[in-house]
Amino acid sequence: MSLNAITAQEAASVQPKEEKPFKLKPYGFIRNYFYYDSRENIQSSNGLYNQIPKDESLNTLGEDLNEEASASFLAMTTRLGLNITGPDVLGAASSAKIETDFNGFSSSTTMLRIRHAYMKLDWKHNSILAGQTWHPMYGEIFPDVLGLASGSPFQPFSRTPQVRYDYSVSNVKLSLAALYQLQYLSVGPQKEAANISYSKYGVLPELYASVEFKKGEFTLGAGIDYSRIKTRNTVDVVKIKANYVTQKNDTINIKNKKVSDYVNAFSPMVYVKYSTGMFGISAKSVLGENTAQLNMMSGYGESDIDEDGNREYTPLRSSTSWIDLSYGKKYKINLFLGYSKNLGTSKEIEGEVFVRGAKNIDQFYRIAPAISYNLKHFNFGIEYELTTVAYGKKIDDKCKVSDTHNVSNNRICSMIKYNF
Repeated sequence: MSLNAITAQEAASVQPKEEKPFKLKPYGFIRNYFYYDSRENIQSSNGLYNQIPKDESLNTLGEDLNEEASASFLAMTTRLGLNITGPDVLGAASSAKIETDFNGFSSSTTMLRIRHAYMKLDWKHNSILAGQTWHPMYGEIFPDVLGLASGSPFQPFSRTPQVRYDYSVSNVKLSLAALYQLQYLSVGPQKEAANISYSKYGVLPELYASVEFKKGEFTLGAGIDYSRIKTRNTVDVVKIKANYVTQKNDTINIKNKKVSDYVNAFSPMVYVKYSTGMFGISAKSVLGENTAQLNMMSGYGESDIDEDGNREYTPLRSSTSWIDLSYGKKYKINLFLGYSKNLGTSKEIEGEVFVRGAKNIDQFYRIAPAISYNLKHFNFGIEYELTTVAYGKKIDDKCKVSDTHNVSNNRICSMIKYNF
């Protein structure tokens, strides 16, 4: 036999390994919502995404124009997604997700919108995700409610483009993320108050870091979010200059003077979850600064304005928490409780204030019990939601609100869903 001859087993060992095939798994659901509101609210998605009731708007007869009931029935949150697994990349298992719904909505146009679109590489202890998905402050712990807003504005709510790194060992996971805004935006002085330019010209991404401990059905975590936005690139300035020749003051108008006005904010968060058998409990608390991009009632104010048109800002601070209790599987009952308190600003306000929601909110809370019937391919439920806001008539120079009155909305929401 030739010395060059090799066995079949040896020959197979030198052949390149066959790559894993791509696998595509479609999923989704057809979902219908009916809702009834007892008054006007701050909301979107044609009313499905409901946040808080609006303040009183009194006419000359003392009638509240916002005390107006409404109702609707919609299927626009019907969803279609695709989970993808493929060949190993750089020694890591690769996967991806694409998900859309019909919630790109206006009064005249209904269209598909992007919900999730990301790729992920998983090694033994490390993973990297790149693309659009849930903001880490929304995370994997969120209220088990029926309403589309998922507990917002008590629960941080945003899907956003990001790069995220996770390191897991034993029962601990460390996470780092860099994010930019897309659909959920900061607010400011532009004509369109919620505007992507604030994040875009801020240049630095929003940064998030967290540590999480998980053992069995118990999860405990803490994280902190840093954001920087740029409120404007130019400003018109009017200067008064003494003219010693004429003994009169000259007015100098400067158009489009370049400025660099930034708002910096830090928002720590803690969360916990425990479930066993039929019972589950979860909770989250955020000490937020300028968290408008998370669909929370927040913003910032001008704390200093110099003669050259430059501005310094101080973020609005709030303490926001929720707790969610559930019992059951096929037949399930839920109770969501949320509370948020306006803590004002650390510096005095010298100019304008820019907020999502309203400037005169002192505090607000929500009580939302629900009952649902759940099968593998079918869900039906009904939820009652009482949301009450304390609006004030007085706002001090640190944005703290007093002389308040309560405004409440009663919402009844029913949902029927077919899963595939």
